[in-house]
Amino acid sequence: MNDSASSMQQLLSRARNGDDDALGELCNRHRPYLRLMTQRALDSRVKVRADESDLVQQTMLSAVRNFAQFQGSHAAQFVAWLQVLHERNVVDAARLHKAEKRDINREGTGFEDHDHVFASSDSPSVRAMRSEEAVQLAEALELLPVDQREAVRLRHLEGWSLKNMAKSLDRSEEAVAGLIKRGMAELRKHVRAEPGD
Repeated sequence: MNDSASSMQQLLSRARNGDDDALGELCNRHRPYLRLMTQRALDSRVKVRADESDLVQQTMLSAVRNFAQFQGSHAAQFVAWLQVLHERNVVDAARLHKAEKRDINREGTGFEDHDHVFASSDSPSVRAMRSEEAVQLAEALELLPVDQREAVRLRHLEGWSLKNMAKSLDRSEEAVAGLIKRGMAELRKHVRAEPGD
């Protein structure tokens, strides 16, 4: 177990014993992961109406309020539980925006493709391990400068072409490629290599 996972496990144990500060810290450490999940689930039309920070905060509040219902004992189980809470909040936000704008059907909700982000046919244990890795990646991404983080996210998590990224980021393709290269180099410094890699 690496230092980050060990630290998360200790926070979870303290939170299960009633330490509210530990629960708060545990939730805060997962903010980058939830923010990344939200960015992947929302398209630009909905981002205008649904603030990703508000959705993350709503999940944090849900986690604190419902922590007594959490049955797991491992940090990876907490991540999976938190992910389920967040998925529900994102889907609820989509429904709310759809209800508020009846004519939204013409433009779509912006959440049509969220199933590819949330759905998984993997077993709960495999999904928990992937979630734990995603939490570590999200933490590392948060350490990058904003422009590098966005370039890496769009290219490697969203699969955007350099041409589309250049247009969206209002930069040349060469400049975007440089952002990606520097971002990936910096990301490698922050992501702990697994033994045997």
